[in-house]
Amino acid sequence: MSEIELLVNEIGIQVGLLTNQLKEEKAHLAEVQNKLSSLTKEAESKTHSKALLEDEIKELEATYFRETKIEEATAAFSGQSAYLKKALDDVRRSNEKLRLERMSFIADCRKKLKTYDDYIWGNEKLKLFLELWNSKSSSNFQLTELPSAIRETAQKLVKYYDTPIESTLETALSASNLNENQENTIFSLNQPTNCDPVMDVDALKKCQLNTELENSDVVFGSQIVDSSRLRMSILDTSLIPTKGIAHKGDETESESMLLDEPTVEPSANTTSY
Repeated sequence: MSEIELLVNEIGIQVGLLTNQLKEEKAHLAEVQNKLSSLTKEAESKTHSKALLEDEIKELEATYFRETKIEEATAAFSGQSAYLKKALDDVRRSNEKLRLERMSFIADCRKKLKTYDDYIWGNEKLKLFLELWNSKSSSNFQLTELPSAIRETAQKLVKYYDTPIESTLETALSASNLNENQENTIFSLNQPTNCDPVMDVDALKKCQLNTELENSDVVFGSQIVDSSRLRMSILDTSLIPTKGIAHKGDETESESMLLDEPTVEPSANTTSY
């Protein structure tokens, strides 16, 4: 893939990410507008309910209250005052209790809502990271390790997934590392060695002969001669004297070229090997 194609691919990925982000921002703005509209409707509903309540009280006043003489009203008030005061106190205490319970319920709801919001943003983080991972993988980039922030987010959201997403991400990372290791192994296997089987036959025979001579010693008479000094290519027969064909001078010269060691006569007690 050429640099221009890579650049076009990267631009396309970035445009896709920006498009998704724009859609999410529009959805968030619509959600805020819906909340504002809901709060406005709630305030209007409370105002309307209060007006209805006032109208109901006025209707009760017109229906159930009648004017009496002052003496009768004073006597009735003195007898009812203590009970009415107690009832009002009970209503106020009840109202305070209800208000506190309502505030506690709202606080719990807000706490749960915050938890859900955190989970939603955690999912958003995972989604953006997975999109980044996918785009980088298509651009010849490999993830070295799973970030701790992504791992912690996946662990927090584990109960909202049928399959733990952390294990899925670990499997994906292991698969990418396995492919990379296989490529490295194939590359190392393709490198020639000193005794590689793909070498020509002559070089292979020389390699085997050198290995055998390096790991062994040769006994001549009562002395052990280092085999490394006797190393000679088995394919080079020009230095081997041919009895009956070569001249005497040539034979002596060839023998001196083969072995520059003094001739040691075997003793009578030397055991031949």
